[in-house]
Amino acid sequence: MKLKKAVLVFCCLVGCLGVANAQGGRGALKNPAVKELFRWSDRPPVEANSYIGHVLRQTELPFIGSTSGYARRAKWGEWMTTLSPKIAKRLIAHHIVEASFPGYIPDFLHEFRVFEEESDLSWMGELPKALQAYGPEAQFVGGFVPSLTEVVEFLERPGLWWTRDAKNALDQAFFYGKKVQSGFFVVAVRSPLAKDGKDILLLDPKERRFISVSQSIEAATPKSTYAPAPVGDVQIGHALINRLPTDPHTVYIADFSSAFEQAKKTFGVKEWMDVLMNAAGEDTFFYAQYLPSLREVVSFYPSLHYVSDYHGVGRYADGGRPSLEEHLYDVVRKAREEKGGFFVVFKMHINLPGVSSRSRTEEDVLILDLENKRFISLEESRRLAEE
Repeated sequence: MKLKKAVLVFCCLVGCLGVANAQGGRGALKNPAVKELFRWSDRPPVEANSYIGHVLRQTELPFIGSTSGYARRAKWGEWMTTLSPKIAKRLIAHHIVEASFPGYIPDFLHEFRVFEEESDLSWMGELPKALQAYGPEAQFVGGFVPSLTEVVEFLERPGLWWTRDAKNALDQAFFYGKKVQSGFFVVAVRSPLAKDGKDILLLDPKERRFISVSQSIEAATPKSTYAPAPVGDVQIGHALINRLPTDPHTVYIADFSSAFEQAKKTFGVKEWMDVLMNAAGEDTFFYAQYLPSLREVVSFYPSLHYVSDYHGVGRYADGGRPSLEEHLYDVVRKAREEKGGFFVVFKMHINLPGVSSRSRTEEDVLILDLENKRFISLEESRRLAEE
């Protein structure tokens, strides 16, 4: 009972503070000097929001806008900054108010009116300038949806009306915003300049920006700590051209067992396979060895004749041969027992029967660089050195 009374008192305080702030804010904005502070730039930005990205990466989306009363509680939540953090946290925890969520608009017409007062420029006039950055081939479709779930599913809606006129798409979203009132102002984009050719933008009128859904997910995605594909190394490239007078220390592994233990959590066999698969084409096979000298590797490069009778392994077990993962672990076990050396993976293409008398064609040699978490391609290294 005490909690309910306290909540009622706080809600009344919030309402009074809201009215006072709204009246004071409107009066302040009549001053041209203050109003100038709220101008948009000529080209409002499209930005990532890592918080939204983390939310969208979850297995289950939160019920942002999905439950009855959410918009009302979100309006109350806008005045939580006037209360102490302890009280605000308690009200949010009991779902009496809702914390502000980026891009969520509790009252669209109110936000539009405030925007018009805070900006010398027209909302519908300046927003298209942000969308022009997607190029002349871009297509757009606008909408206003009540929940985050519908934002994610927006591109799957049937009967979307795509247009090359950004203003028309914004008119669409504005029309639905007046009807729905609470939710997300959405503009979907199809363009060669967008990530993966498409994106969903959320208008955030308070922060004067569009929020990109794809950029937000990318910003919240853990960045790879290793090179995702084989790379070239100029030092090794020069060594190839000069027939390798010395072994480059960057890829020499003095104690493989110790180096592997230090690297395996972030760059172990699983990550090696990802890198190799990024370098693989159709019918690509691999064969790994741990060799004591890089000179020994290069002396056979590019003929690699000493593995000619071994057709290599693919990602999955085939014809009695082990899978690539099994093969790599087998070589790791052997390398643990050796002294210093080089972990090498030969990349090859299996010729189809009857195409050639040779059983396979060598394509590249990849050297594991555990210290820098990458595979070095001899082909790419030679190219870099020749340039």
